[in-house]
Amino acid sequence: MPPADLRRYIPAARSGPETVQERHALLKVHEARVRDQMRELQRSLDVITAEVQIYGRDRDRPSRHILV
Repeated sequence: MPPADLRRYIPAARSGPETVQERHALLKVHEARVRDQMRELQRSLDVITAEVQIYGRDRDRPSRHILV
């Protein structure tokens, strides 16, 4: 959770049940952000995995493959 959101979340959590909706909203936004980051990381991992396979297959030959 970004520091700005934590600065809102912590006092809200200390305030008790009357801030449940605010905390829920902050957590939903954070969850969406983390899911987006996970998707981006998975895309990056997919590219790296493909490159590892290429280098593994072609390790005895000079590399002709460059993935960006």
